[in-house]
Amino acid sequence: MENIIKQLQLYISALDILSEKILKLFGEQIPRRDDKLSNAILNKGFKEASIILRILYRTRIKADYSDISVSKEEVLTNLELFQKAKKELLDHINEKNLE
Repeated sequence: MENIIKQLQLYISALDILSEKILKLFGEQIPRRDDKLSNAILNKGFKEASIILRILYRTRIKADYSDISVSKEEVLTNLELFQKAKKELLDHINEKNLE
């Protein structure tokens, strides 16, 4: 279980960093709370990444605080979702860096 939590935290940290870069590109302040960060990127048009961040946050909470364990399938699904959100955010960052 500890490895699962670490994996989820790595996914979330990576997306948080990318989300913060996006907000900086827009000249926005960086919210401190996870849900506020998710809302901030949603407001900038990154719907899929925002939804995925919320899913990852919920899975992390489930892994941290619930008696119900996170299954291997959930972790694999979260990895796929992470890849989608990462691509959405990186594509925008790379596009802005080329301008």
